[in-house]
Amino acid sequence: MENVTVRSVMTRRVATIGMDETIMDASRVMGMEKVNCLVVMGGRSAVGMITDSDITRHVVGRGLNPKETKVSEIMSSPLIFVSPDDRVEKAKETLSSRKVNRLAVVENGNLEGIITDADISKAGTIKENQAPTSIDSHFFEGMTKKPDWDRGSGFCDFCGNHEDNLVTSGDEKLCRNCLEKKRSSGHNWVSRKKSGQSFTG
Repeated sequence: MENVTVRSVMTRRVATIGMDETIMDASRVMGMEKVNCLVVMGGRSAVGMITDSDITRHVVGRGLNPKETKVSEIMSSPLIFVSPDDRVEKAKETLSSRKVNRLAVVENGNLEGIITDADISKAGTIKENQAPTSIDSHFFEGMTKKPDWDRGSGFCDFCGNHEDNLVTSGDEKLCRNCLEKKRSSGHNWVSRKKSGQSFTG
């Protein structure tokens, strides 16, 4: 493993979010991509990370409004990163010393990927400079836990409340209460996600 580079095992596809976007936006991206971590971008530069645990701890736990709180307010920054040409051993040591579970991979100021504990565990089966067979084969594996989104947890697209049992209805993720309102209103339902209007039925 000491001869394997980060480039050989890193995940090349990375879900990102702008630092000026809201926590509600970040929640939706996590839900769509089925990940629990986003790299935060400031323009073209990666400047930090945000996880579902950050949202739970710093937004839900403090009672902040996810539609008004910006990603920049709770993201982890400065960004901890390694180079794609660094050895996997260096990435492993950095993960341990910084007590994190994932690192951004940056080359010449450009975000190239992300490397996690699971990626490193695979390094022993990969020869030096061998490229992954598919850049999507281990998309965001190795996070601290399976994304909450697999269990339907997140912010309701209508009322904005954080719920553990969201239900997908059309292109919206709704809490049970809003789902019942949608069903009872029928064609009178107005999607706030699309129009920005409030439910009045």
